[in-house]
Amino acid sequence: MTLTPEMIGVVAREAIIVAIIMSAPMILAAAVVGLLFGLLQALTQLQDQTTAFAVKLLVVLGLMLLLMPWMGLEALQYAERMFAMILELG
Repeated sequence: MTLTPEMIGVVAREAIIVAIIMSAPMILAAAVVGLLFGLLQALTQLQDQTTAFAVKLLVVLGLMLLLMPWMGLEALQYAERMFAMILELG
């Protein structure tokens, strides 16, 4: 079996989907925290960009540490699928 353009498209599409799935929780958490912190800043009239960034950064880092086993498993499963496909080609 040879590598076809369709197979390259499938591999690229799957890589993008895995990247989106793995990054979605951090992006959503940053968006929610940013929205809540923006609302809090509007209510208190506190306009400091540094604290909003620091809070989002800490939340995203904490979530990454919490989800690291799941993210590693997703990456491992993707790598196993790719290596299986390489073995089929060879």
